[in-house]
Amino acid sequence: MSSRRIAVIEAWFTSPSQAGKHRGYSASDVALHRDAGELTVDNTMARRLRHLLAEHTKAGTCITSLGVVDSTSLHAATEEGLVCAYVSGAALSFADVGRTDPSADLSDYLPSAVADKVNSMYRAQLARDRLNRGLAQRGFKCTDPMIPLIADCDSGYGLHTSVMKAVKLLVEAGTAGLHIDDMLSGSKRFDKVDGVGGVLVPLSEHKRRLVAAQLQLDIMGSECVLINRTDAIHSTHITSTIDPADRAFILGSPIPSLPSYASLRTSAERTAWRAAAQLCSIDEATARAAEAAGDLDLLQKYNAQVGSLCAGDAKRLALRLGIKVEWDCDIARTYQGWYPYRGCIESSLDRMKRTSHLFDVVWYCAISYLASEAEFFAKELQAASPGKWMMFNTTQASRARVKDIPPAELERIPHTLGRLGYSLNIMPLAGQVIHALGSARGSKAVLQGGLAAFIEEIAGPAEDEAEGRPLVAQWHPNFGSIADSVMDIIGTGE
Repeated sequence: MSSRRIAVIEAWFTSPSQAGKHRGYSASDVALHRDAGELTVDNTMARRLRHLLAEHTKAGTCITSLGVVDSTSLHAATEEGLVCAYVSGAALSFADVGRTDPSADLSDYLPSAVADKVNSMYRAQLARDRLNRGLAQRGFKCTDPMIPLIADCDSGYGLHTSVMKAVKLLVEAGTAGLHIDDMLSGSKRFDKVDGVGGVLVPLSEHKRRLVAAQLQLDIMGSECVLINRTDAIHSTHITSTIDPADRAFILGSPIPSLPSYASLRTSAERTAWRAAAQLCSIDEATARAAEAAGDLDLLQKYNAQVGSLCAGDAKRLALRLGIKVEWDCDIARTYQGWYPYRGCIESSLDRMKRTSHLFDVVWYCAISYLASEAEFFAKELQAASPGKWMMFNTTQASRARVKDIPPAELERIPHTLGRLGYSLNIMPLAGQVIHALGSARGSKAVLQGGLAAFIEEIAGPAEDEAEGRPLVAQWHPNFGSIADSVMDIIGTGE
């Protein structure tokens, strides 16, 4: 292995974009898995995204971004001032999954689906950048089409090699940033029947996803922004109790006479079981048992020794110390084998604190906007990891979800988030709603009024709003100028 290649990687590890990252592996490990020859990854857009995040964090301002569904909506939004766009896996699931069937947000499309969409948009950006050079010479006011694209990498589509392959596809497609979440792919229920919503993987498994993603970026020499998303706040279950980091949020029942939850056959039985189970963590059950028996000295010993133990070992510790605790998480498992989990802002925060050295940007996936919650998370996270980049999402935005937020506060959300230290607020599904609403209104007008309505209500206003810019509706003649230019250059072929 070339010592020069290793030295180049070691130097890159200390560069501005990489210096703050923890790596449990060496430059020689990375060099071992790099392809021969020179690196071909273009970091221009990744560096642009890093610059945006750094500048807005420093200024205490927040970028508002939205999900885009295709190159047309991307270009139109860029013309209106969008500086960063998001490519949502959920939006693709609903409407644009290529050769597979549409679905819910379950990441059950092909792993290449998001990368293909990113690549389509990125190539369109490059084409428009070339087009703008000619349009500028003809007097058009052209907006820079090259804005960073952030891509949804879901849960990585499998274990470490699957994560690495997914990351490679996205980087090669042109993404400037990508996020990986801590959920079990395909497991969520949307109706919350039987108390099942989102299902997490142990924190240790998610950490391996993050390390695998960063390793792949290092192998490629990519400065792509790595975003850690946790869905813990709205999760109801977890796949395993093995990780001590999850102990405080894993729930079991202190009532030994209950039947196992998995043995129940009806929703009514399961609802009654949950009402009677008094679900709590092993730490809570131990504290209650010790306090009830007056064994406060034993509880103090338990608290001093339990820190590095998983839930099962924590119970064994309590019994060994003489605390007569009744608590069973296995009795509470679903028929899929999942354990109850206390999803809350504290669990999201805990996961981020424990992994903040492994990624660039923090994203706790909020259910809806709640100022007090966003403030609590930001203050606690920044106290633990000062200067850490943070992003926020307003995903399921609707009148019903914001009815309790005063209009003035609603309007100030970008300002409030910026003041709290969030540098990016994305609306992942907004682009799909914008696209659908615009199509519905335009189609209705044309179907009712024909060409006259199209000219009056669509084409005319589009021309008025263009203000000297190239119209979306006129891309075909504009792109034709590129083909004409190439034809002129080739000429007679001599």
